[in-house]
Amino acid sequence: MGCFSIALYTHKYIGYALFALIGEVNSIFLHARQLMLMMNYTKSSLSYQLNGIINVITFVIFRFGVIFHMSHWLYMHAHLIPTLLIGIGSFGLLAMAIINAVLFKRLLCSDYLDKRKDLMANGDLLSN
Repeated sequence: MGCFSIALYTHKYIGYALFALIGEVNSIFLHARQLMLMMNYTKSSLSYQLNGIINVITFVIFRFGVIFHMSHWLYMHAHLIPTLLIGIGSFGLLAMAIINAVLFKRLLCSDYLDKRKDLMANGDLLSN
């Protein structure tokens, strides 16, 4: 909220702040995943797996890609931006990177890595 408030208050960096909202594209698939789980879709169903693939792809592009691009932009334009705002922006990007990394790890563990553990426990992975 701090970064968006600065953009609104100063009437500068509006494009930068709006670019940050691109990450919400991935939220569509994260919420669809949650709804599917609440509606008792099995993780092996085609719709759940298709959503899972799109979810991972959009996560990487629209969350990590945006953070990388915004960090690069901030670095390249640091000479034009007040030091305090660079600090606030850098802190916000770091916080979002950590939050997204944890969320991505949980997503991968829940949808993909736990599945491998289940297969190994049943001996199915070795027979394939």
